[in-house]
Amino acid sequence: MMAVDARDRQQLRERLEATLGERPAEVLMGHLFDEGASEVGTRLAGLDLRLDAMCDRMDTMDLRLVEMGERMDAMLVLFEQRFDAMDRRFDAMDRRFDGLETRFDGLETRVESVEERLGRMEPRLGKVEDRIHTLQNTMMTSFLVITFSSWGLVLAAMALT
Repeated sequence: MMAVDARDRQQLRERLEATLGERPAEVLMGHLFDEGASEVGTRLAGLDLRLDAMCDRMDTMDLRLVEMGERMDAMLVLFEQRFDAMDRRFDAMDRRFDGLETRFDGLETRVESVEERLGRMEPRLGKVEDRIHTLQNTMMTSFLVITFSSWGLVLAAMALT
């Protein structure tokens, strides 16, 4: 085992300060060297084992992250396929709405034509209504004249008998 001197400790402290910061480096140095230099190797070996275990866990996590990335890529492909299908359906609906719009335009033209024809007929309808009222008045007058004349003839016949 190699002997550790003050210069080695100072270099270690400087590297720890650069990596961890001043206070964490001070705490770690206090733990490493307060029980004596003989235990430093043992503690460093323990730290190495812990670091190796942490590296193994990180490798496992990396593999899991890769698997998750692959699953997410597959899900994204499915989502893209579904969105493409939805786009196709919306395009079909747009075409149908365009067809309906064309049909409504045709209906609107026909309704305007009918309205125009009705507008031309309206003045004639007023004349027809006037003729109907005249005919009604003539028929009512004729009915009354005939009725009273008939009663007059009946009464005259009764008076003669």
